[in-house]
Amino acid sequence: MKNFGINLFILSILALLQTRCSDGEQKSNPLKVKRVKTMIKHERNEPKGLNPITTADATSIYIHQLLFDKLIDLNYETLELDKKVLCQDYSFSNDNLTLTFTLKPNIHFADNQPITAEDVVFTVKCIVNPLIDAQPKRADMKYLKDCVAKDKQTIVFTFKKVAYDNLFKVTNYLFILPKHIYDKQNLSDKYTVAEAIQAWDKKIDEPLIAKFKPFAEHFSKQEFNRDPNYILGSGRYVVKEWDPGKHVMLVKNLNYWNRGSKEPNFIQGMDTLYFKIITDVNAAFIALKSGEIDFSDHFKPSQMQKDMEDPFFKQNFDKRSEVYPKYTYIGWNMNVKGNPDKNFFADKKVRQAMAHLIDAKMLKERVLYGMAEPIKSMVFFKRPEYNKNLPDIPFDVNKAKQLLSEAGWKDTDNNGWIDKEINGKRIDFRFELAYPNENDVRKNIAMILQPIFKQAGIELTPRGYDWGAFLDRCKNHELEAWIGGWVYDANEQDLYSVFHSSQIDGGYNYGCYQSKRADDLLSAIPLEIDTQKRHALHKELQAVLHEEQPYTMLFAETSRIAYNKRLSNEKWYVQRPTYDIAQFYPRSIQPN
Repeated sequence: MKNFGINLFILSILALLQTRCSDGEQKSNPLKVKRVKTMIKHERNEPKGLNPITTADATSIYIHQLLFDKLIDLNYETLELDKKVLCQDYSFSNDNLTLTFTLKPNIHFADNQPITAEDVVFTVKCIVNPLIDAQPKRADMKYLKDCVAKDKQTIVFTFKKVAYDNLFKVTNYLFILPKHIYDKQNLSDKYTVAEAIQAWDKKIDEPLIAKFKPFAEHFSKQEFNRDPNYILGSGRYVVKEWDPGKHVMLVKNLNYWNRGSKEPNFIQGMDTLYFKIITDVNAAFIALKSGEIDFSDHFKPSQMQKDMEDPFFKQNFDKRSEVYPKYTYIGWNMNVKGNPDKNFFADKKVRQAMAHLIDAKMLKERVLYGMAEPIKSMVFFKRPEYNKNLPDIPFDVNKAKQLLSEAGWKDTDNNGWIDKEINGKRIDFRFELAYPNENDVRKNIAMILQPIFKQAGIELTPRGYDWGAFLDRCKNHELEAWIGGWVYDANEQDLYSVFHSSQIDGGYNYGCYQSKRADDLLSAIPLEIDTQKRHALHKELQAVLHEEQPYTMLFAETSRIAYNKRLSNEKWYVQRPTYDIAQFYPRSIQPN
């Protein structure tokens, strides 16, 4: 770590010296922005953390991808899982139950320590330890049986079952961590991957806790999540500074093992990447126009359609709107933690009624100025397994009232609100619809829906939460209903961690949805090797979810990007977030 710190110091001095623009930079930089190889990107939300095992919000993931490397990755251009990053080669056994990786030679972490098979096994141990907060990632490894280091360069994964996506599941977001940094005391040596998986499968009992608890407590410390001195990978950049609520600063990894590459996923375009947190997108737009920031993908539709049309903006900035796998939905909680009298949405008919009260097409035009695609499913609508035959759910207040009446909701006391006896008490249908304070689109949706729901005798109260509190309340099942969004990869997706009943505790099943038919399909899909048969199962699952409405789907928003024309090397992809932030470099300077 000593040499690593010296390198950061040297780079900081170079950044201070690099305050003058070249003549070419001045010509391509009409705002006279003085920074050259520093890019400032706007973020609306602060990352939850930079431990890639325990945090998975969108902002955190984007930064993880710059700090850490995987064995293999999606090719941004082909969307195939064929981009060999740390691995030189891999192969399956004849029965497809054993997967062997060979690491590339001469690869190392940012502190120049070599990456070995032991580091890969260690990273898997972090995920499968049942006492570490990594349940969604463990769900991805549900068919993993063991992972061992055969030698310093060879890792062997064995599986319980053959699944079509075993390769993807054990490499997707498996950001390799240096064991010598994250486990200096070798606490993870007390257990094997196989032992941790067995304990997890059996719902760990008290005698086994002693094996897993020491490392789990150590690894869960906040230093590994927020302190730049304890966050280290092998990626293109390293963390220089994190000022909570203000910014995260990354600097180029001078020891990057693949330095000089011009390929997507590997390029180091800028010396410094500065993620500036501005929760107010109006303030962010002012910051862009003044040259305070260079790039944002968080602008409002109204800004894209109206504010970015004047001559000054067109002279100095560009804007993009890209379709990619992202959807906005309303989630209904069927088991509100600590408040059983609020489980209104446990009844399927009630959820169906809610869907009839939501006019997604109207919301798309009013809130998003048409910058979205209407959808009925959470599968990316350009994927072959997307079910195009799902029936429309028309906006129909009378139909909603009928379904609510069939579910026992009627205005028995003539106070204007429908009511029902729950747990021996007569309760009016009043609920909060939550959204992140920082998201104006979702706030506007909640405000528009409030008077519409009133027509059906329902009191909907919009309720904003700060981003961190919103995520925590989702995870803890404390929200009655919420407006959420998922951003995901462009390949075939597994919805297990979102909708399987086993994922209520610790997974992404925030609404406590339980359905035997959905569970059976979610379990069957990965095990079906035949592509056509598997896609048929995907479509059947979408039909079940469409009927049962654990989510009411709204639309797939397009990206809303604007950036300073001083940036060059623009390339856009279907893979989230539709760009590689490290690909950009000043228009007048080639990357090195």
